[in-house]
Amino acid sequence: GYTFAADGTYTYSGEAEAPGLKSWTPIGNSIRWYTGTFDGNDKTVSGIYINNGPSCQGLFGVVSGGTVKNLGVTNSCIQGYSINGGVVGYVDGSGTVTNCYNTGTVSSSETYTGGVVGYVGGGTVTNCYNTGAVTGSSRTGGVAGYVSGSTVTNCYNTGTVSGSIYIGGVVVNQLFPQQRDIAMVLPNHVLYPELTVKENLAFRLKMHRMPEAEVERHVQEVAGLLQIDPLLDRKPGALTSMQQQMVMLARAMVQGHKVLLLDEPFVHLDEKLRAQMGKELRELHKRLGITILYATKDQAEAVALGDRIAVMKEGFIQQAGAPEELYASPANQFVAGFLGNPPMNFLNVKVGADGSDYTFTFGKSAVRMPQGWDGTGVLKSYVGKNVVLGVRPKDVHDDPAFVEKMEKGVVNAEVEVMESVGGESYLYLTCSGHSITAGVDADAMRQSGEPIQIAFDMEKIKLFDSDTEHTIWR
Repeated sequence: GYTFAADGTYTYSGEAEAPGLKSWTPIGNSIRWYTGTFDGNDKTVSGIYINNGPSCQGLFGVVSGGTVKNLGVTNSCIQGYSINGGVVGYVDGSGTVTNCYNTGTVSSSETYTGGVVGYVGGGTVTNCYNTGAVTGSSRTGGVAGYVSGSTVTNCYNTGTVSGSIYIGGVVVNQLFPQQRDIAMVLPNHVLYPELTVKENLAFRLKMHRMPEAEVERHVQEVAGLLQIDPLLDRKPGALTSMQQQMVMLARAMVQGHKVLLLDEPFVHLDEKLRAQMGKELRELHKRLGITILYATKDQAEAVALGDRIAVMKEGFIQQAGAPEELYASPANQFVAGFLGNPPMNFLNVKVGADGSDYTFTFGKSAVRMPQGWDGTGVLKSYVGKNVVLGVRPKDVHDDPAFVEKMEKGVVNAEVEVMESVGGESYLYLTCSGHSITAGVDADAMRQSGEPIQIAFDMEKIKLFDSDTEHTIWR
């Protein structure tokens, strides 16, 4: 493997040295600057150990205007103070890293630590993955530690990622739960029935031996914020369900915590009251400016409340970001199916190439897409293979004008059921053995068994790898 010295030089022992390394130029104490094109030809480089400098550590320290592609890094250990990646430490505004992976260990004592790239500063990272262990102090990610004004697409991580959790600038990893300045409301929290609302709010403050004057000030302050002043002398049995929820929120907030953790707090309320409580919570967030973490199984609730949402499956975050970002560009099939109601249609299709088009065939039906839309060329490797095509009901049309316009997305279908929900109508269709839902004009009238033509908006489809379920085109 390769062993790097502090001055940027290295020694090598093994069967065949990677040719691209010979064009490295060391700059300063530890940064190795690469500007050429390195093609690993789908080979792996193993046994790398780097622990020699303050920044930009990786098999390639800095890729500046160059390209690194088709390369795997295995059995490695890359450590440094900051900006560390399994393959590349730093990618600048015109650098490209594609079709690369890391299975080794990457760690940093400070910031910017990624399994494949530590810091993406304007470059492009595509079709990369990490299965190794990544540890950093902050800004740590499975594929990239930090991304700024850059493009990262079709990447995934299955390795372990660990780092530090900051609340108000304080690392809380090693603190006991009661020291982390977090207030929590659970779905089954109850108020003390024999105490008034005011006494319920004051209970924990008195347990901490807070002076009476301070207790009174805190209680009155939070009651004013949540507008529950008129309820202070009532007992819980005299409150409505919504009022009880507001009091439980107040009890969690009364000690002035920096983070409010809500675990399905409104799950026992009916739909109308949940909507009202959601409105109250949004207004409360605007007034206080504190961080609120809200756990829910309801995707509509998550999208309506969250500035950012994190979709989780079996204890792992699948994707995090703004709701509109996750809806428009899901990282995998699970996220795509979770967001949106009715959910996205998924079709098992076979990828083909016909002239200047890619074809996606399912049963006796097929839709087409210009190959020019695939800017990264990722679909070339899927020709002849099965993938999953996803299209949302709102992007399936029966309007004759759209069908004529989107001729590459036209298929024949049969109506099973038409359903009207308020001002919206949905067609439940059968097409070549697949069930498809289409959002249609509320004035449209269709009969069960009626044959119709529909068109997918091919600019809006998503494609997912059949094995990994990761997005390969969006």
